[in-house]
Amino acid sequence: MVNYLDWVKKIGIDGRFSGNEYIACCPLHGEKHPSFSLNLQTGLWNCFSNCGGGNFVSLVQKVYDVSLLEATKLISDEMPGQINFDLDIEEDNTNLVLPEVKFPFVRNNFPKWILDRGFTKDILTKWKCGFNPDSGSFVISVYDEKKRLVGWICRQPNGKEPKYINSTGLEKSKIVFGLYNIKQRRIVCVTEGALNTIWLNQHGFSSVAILGARLSRRQEELLSIAPITELIICLDNDEAGRKGRDEIYAIMKKYFQISFIQIPNEYNDVQDIKDPKLLTNIIKNRTMFKEGVI
Repeated sequence: MVNYLDWVKKIGIDGRFSGNEYIACCPLHGEKHPSFSLNLQTGLWNCFSNCGGGNFVSLVQKVYDVSLLEATKLISDEMPGQINFDLDIEEDNTNLVLPEVKFPFVRNNFPKWILDRGFTKDILTKWKCGFNPDSGSFVISVYDEKKRLVGWICRQPNGKEPKYINSTGLEKSKIVFGLYNIKQRRIVCVTEGALNTIWLNQHGFSSVAILGARLSRRQEELLSIAPITELIICLDNDEAGRKGRDEIYAIMKKYFQISFIQIPNEYNDVQDIKDPKLLTNIIKNRTMFKEGVI
């Protein structure tokens, strides 16, 4: 196992002991009063200011500004035989940075049918949505974690198939939709679809979408270093959503608290819940995952 104390000294973190915890000023932002803690047995760290938390690999990743794979190799190369993070990391030569693109549609103009579903012009403007007058499609801008426009999702009018058309080159597995909005430590909902995330945000909840029911390795990496205190799983009310919920818990439980909502049987997803009070109560009465119980 990694000698975490040796590594915090290598990084230049000077602190004090409090049982198994090492308390220090956070190495990720300037401060005079300690807000950083590291468990010397598990390697889990946390910054109580706004830098987030996670396992030790994510700390090395953020300190040295390298990828998850590079951080893992950095530790294993300098301390061979001491790494055991159960990360199942595979070499990936693909480019994780999607190319930036230009938005070819009309901004801040929306088809009537999307407004009839309860979305407000203000929330759609906030999320930089638009309209394709040629197809009548509602267009959702997709930004990466650095707020670079990397593509868009077209939601076609009812009756047109397929329902969704993505821009060429948009690799959804490399994006956590809406992640750039999460700038301070907070409770965050995670949904399958972009519209579900926008709907939750319209009702006052911080939310991101993984654009499907499965969490990719890249999405795990992005979420693990985000300033999240609790992740509320709000996937669709079907078998794929329930399976995805359990998989997300198994993957992300080492980073922060995980909970999930229970959508009433008559609704397919959070967007179907039009009553704001009901939606708020469902999220407020979420269920916390317990170790060994799913």
